Amino acid sequence: MDSYCGKCKQERVHNVVALVDGAVAHVMCKTCGSRHRHRQTPSAPQKRVRAARKSLPAGPDRGAKLLEKAMASDADRKPYSGRGVFAPGDFLEHPLFGPGVVLDATAAGRMHVLFQGGPRRLVFGRVPPPVTES
Repeated sequence: MDSYCGKCKQERVHNVVALVDGAVAHVMCKTCGSRHRHRQTPSAPQKRVRAARKSLPAGPDRGAKLLEKAMASDADRKPYSGRGVFAPGDFLEHPLFGPGVVLDATAAGRMHVLFQGGPRRLVFGRVPPPVTES
């Protein structure tokens, strides 16, 4: 079967490795031996977009204003900790990135924080595993 090989950068003959619901899902190039998803044409390889950068809810104006406010108010900043609890709009102080503002937070323990150097995705609310006595 012909499929586009990203390693060879050409359409090559491939062996089918996996089917999903009767459709070809993964193939192996007979020329270079690389395994990848089945691609029909050279235009099919897709650029991956980092979800964290794409899904930030704040526009440039809103983010800049919140960050200015976070840098101006020293007393309201919480120190960042992976075990801390944060909500959108909270100001925090990160030991490496400095002052920042929480743009959004998920139930899965991930949050987007805007710092002066740009947005970052951080974890929060992590509970350490229980200590077992032996």
